[in-house]
Amino acid sequence: MHNNKFLELNANENSLGMSDSAKQAVTESLSAGFRYPDNPRAALINKIATMHNVAENQVSLGNGSTENMRATIQMLQHKAFKEGKEFQMVIPVPTFDCAEMYADSIGALVVKIPLTAENYDLDLQNLQKAADEFDGISLLYLCNPNNPT
Repeated sequence: MHNNKFLELNANENSLGMSDSAKQAVTESLSAGFRYPDNPRAALINKIATMHNVAENQVSLGNGSTENMRATIQMLQHKAFKEGKEFQMVIPVPTFDCAEMYADSIGALVVKIPLTAENYDLDLQNLQKAADEFDGISLLYLCNPNNPT
């Protein structure tokens, strides 16, 4: 059971709960819940792309961020395999660890670059260096803001 007396700042959740307008939207959509959401999904992608002035194929919807992270890691590892290359994911440490856990689970190399000692910032120079010095495909994984810092 969720305790509403505490704010959970580490979970990227809205500790205040769902807004009334969101509850209303969910309730109003229940009557169409037995249908595939293809048309509403396409409309949402179009709206997001328009709002951000990007092409629709640059918008990826997922059930939270981890679904998109998994798909990206798997796609890049597969691409590297097809090209006869190695694949690595370069990450700051500490960071939100779902991508690292997934990369580990499929055998992808994970290179960990510590945050800067003076103010716990991303060490962008060493993150980039780790990618540049690798003879293969690199994915630089950056969270903004960097959870948990």
